[in-house]
Amino acid sequence: MLNKQIELYNVKQKIMLKDLADRKATLMANGAIFDSESQLLNHSTLLANKQAEINALISRYNNMSAEQQEVWKDHVNAKKE
Repeated sequence: MLNKQIELYNVKQKIMLKDLADRKATLMANGAIFDSESQLLNHSTLLANKQAEINALISRYNNMSAEQQEVWKDHVNAKKE
């Protein structure tokens, strides 16, 4: 019984390591830089870039007509579903 539990923990660990590697690859594809211990080195730069993207979208939305804003809202809601 103990061997079965150890085996299940090993399977769980492999799944978690794969998930971690996938998440790290996704972050790296978005510009993240990690050190040799997998610590994120440029967190503030990534955050600033994402904030700039959001601010640009807000500005774009605010400069739309009411009709364009409705179309945009419908597009966003469709993406949510």
